[in-house]
Amino acid sequence: MEEQTAMHIQGIIKGKYIELAHQTGIPDGMTIVVDIHMFTPSVQEQLALVDNLCGAWAQDPTIPDIFAEINEQRHQSRPRGINLSS
Repeated sequence: MEEQTAMHIQGIIKGKYIELAHQTGIPDGMTIVVDIHMFTPSVQEQLALVDNLCGAWAQDPTIPDIFAEINEQRHQSRPRGINLSS
């Protein structure tokens, strides 16, 4: 196998898959070789990620309806019986 082009693209491991940060232009089904270098984000980068994740739903207009439905269903359910004889 002969290497034709080298690329350096950041990605995230998800199980046995790697999700790349952007498109590569490589056609589906192309055989590649992966050389993994671990990247440890700085504390500032970790905090920025947390801020992004925490605010992910901030502008979603359906959130109040979703939580209202959850609250309504929570109040409609009956309490479960407790069996103290085990």
